[in-house]
Amino acid sequence: MSSHQPSPKPEGTRLRPRRACDECRKRKRKCDGGVPCSTCVRYEYICRYEYGKPQRSARAAPSASQMTPAERLPPTPEHAPSDAPVPTGGIEQQASFLEREKGRFLSHVSSVSQARSLGIGLELPEPPRLHSFGYHIGIRKEPESSLSIRLPQLLSWDQASSCIDVFTSVIHPVFGFMKMESIFQRAQAHWQDRLEGYHFEAVITGVIALGSLFSNRLGQEKELEIVLHAKNLLDDPVISRRPSQDLVVAWILRTIYSRTTGRPNVAWLQSATTLHLVELTGLHYDAARLASSVEGTNTSMHDDSDLCARITSVAQSLHIMIAYDYGKSIIHFDSAVHHHIRPRQGDFTLQLSELTNKISTATTHSDPITKQTQLLQAMEQLMATPVDHDFLLLARAELCFAIHRRLHILGLGLSRQQTNLVVEAGTAALPAARRLSAQLHPWWNVTNALFQFVCVCLSIGTTETLTHIQPTIETFESVIQHFSTHLTQEAFSTLLLLTSACQGEKEKQANLLRLAKGMRPENDASFRGQRGQGDLAMFDPQVASLFDLYPESPFIDLQTLFNI
Repeated sequence: MSSHQPSPKPEGTRLRPRRACDECRKRKRKCDGGVPCSTCVRYEYICRYEYGKPQRSARAAPSASQMTPAERLPPTPEHAPSDAPVPTGGIEQQASFLEREKGRFLSHVSSVSQARSLGIGLELPEPPRLHSFGYHIGIRKEPESSLSIRLPQLLSWDQASSCIDVFTSVIHPVFGFMKMESIFQRAQAHWQDRLEGYHFEAVITGVIALGSLFSNRLGQEKELEIVLHAKNLLDDPVISRRPSQDLVVAWILRTIYSRTTGRPNVAWLQSATTLHLVELTGLHYDAARLASSVEGTNTSMHDDSDLCARITSVAQSLHIMIAYDYGKSIIHFDSAVHHHIRPRQGDFTLQLSELTNKISTATTHSDPITKQTQLLQAMEQLMATPVDHDFLLLARAELCFAIHRRLHILGLGLSRQQTNLVVEAGTAALPAARRLSAQLHPWWNVTNALFQFVCVCLSIGTTETLTHIQPTIETFESVIQHFSTHLTQEAFSTLLLLTSACQGEKEKQANLLRLAKGMRPENDASFRGQRGQGDLAMFDPQVASLFDLYPESPFIDLQTLFNI
């Protein structure tokens, strides 16, 4: 044993480490050989000892594709400061900053992080804090909070808990981005004089508003009061200064409520705001990766990688559904977070994410032929995605109809495959709409999908699609029996108007065919009033020439003849 012990050094001799870390070697600094060394701890460098390491054998060293994301990350100090840099990849592997106290995630390219990055690079003992130095002149003070009332003053716990139960049973299975047991416990404490912060109050207010919407437990007036309270919370200048996970969740709830009750532009703007808040808080980064890179992660931010992935995924899915239907631009994150969602019993959030993920293949800018191929592939993938909830059946139909509109605008004609997919999506949506309306669940796509399906069938105009108009209108009538409102009546009247106009157009075409065969047209007086004497010479010469192609045939293909 003694032969392996190092000989004692004479007093006064400076001890040198066996080797210096990579950062100290690069900067020609003294290194104490610690892991991490004191220099890297002081200046918040990533302490590594990679230089001069012997190469592993090919069998022992896994390839990058075989390694997990956490294994690819460099080692991190065990006792990192609260605002230690978080590796986020990139060409130079530079650091971004997660400021936990303020719930703020900043890239190294941000002007806010520039001063601190520079101070660390200059090895200042106390680098500048993360702050928007010189961002503006600062001649005005920031406004103060105007909030003066708390939610328990607006309704009782019995009312609140009943609405939370409705949300948990109806909405949470589709949009599963919260831990409802924890939400319920926190809310109960909130009503027992243990008030939480305004961020959580914004969350529970949104939950109660949606629970009331889907059950009418509070009545319209009280529900409106709750909704306005949520608006005041989320628009408050003090609350919005400090983004957090709770704030992102509250904005998702606000977006769902707006999409179910408000106007398209408002829902789209709010969905985009939600995604920007996700980016501000850093929730779109892999939470497991952040936790493995930085010790002491705030539990309110990244305590559960699955929950962070669910929040990000639901926010993105909601935004895609709203933006793609409304024809507006879509915000995309780099990572496909839906792959990190862990399945739950009775939960359909992963199916929702898989549906909207198919749209990413249909949004690339390319030539018309390539874009048509991409859109058709996206529609095929949508219809091949299994869904087990009525809301998702309707959502899938909506996305298919949105793709059809984009294909129609390309002007390249409709394929048989496209028509079949549209019909398949629409017919699957009809029983789903009947079931949801019978349950009095006012999901927005109960009427939206039906209205779009009729419009698509009229637009295509073939016998195959026109046969589906009657059952769709009958389904719409059954929805009106449960939700007889101004908007449902207006939509139904518009469908009847469009259907009547299509019928009139088809009758005109039939009269043209009768004239082509020398037959007397039906409704002869009205037809002469519209066409003069009904002579083919007065029609478009191209149309008249088509009739000459079939002088004796008793059968004429309407689709080929009129390109309908």
